[in-house]
Amino acid sequence: FYAGSPALTEHRFGSGRAYYLATRPEPALLERLMGHVAEAAGVHAPLASPEGVEVVQRRGEGGTFTFVLNHRVEEQAVTLPAPMRDLLTGAAHQGELRLAGRGVAILVEQSAKS
Repeated sequence: FYAGSPALTEHRFGSGRAYYLATRPEPALLERLMGHVAEAAGVHAPLASPEGVEVVQRRGEGGTFTFVLNHRVEEQAVTLPAPMRDLLTGAAHQGELRLAGRGVAILVEQSAKS
């Protein structure tokens, strides 16, 4: 019935875009598609992280806070773009954060006066 119909469509309206996916693609294709959509929208991860490590950033009057959650049981390493301090432990990290299995860190950028 749907032979010859598109499996993915995009509709642009004003400065926005809407996508309709009419299939269940393989995970690799879905990952590539979501990467393309995020890149086109200017969305970038706050930090590069290995699989199983979630990174979320929140900005407010008190500054920018980077939450790093290791969902894996193994220790994971996350490269840091600048010196940062963990608000939970007070530890300073430069270059890399090593996060224990199931570990959590809340990071703020280390200023010259911190």
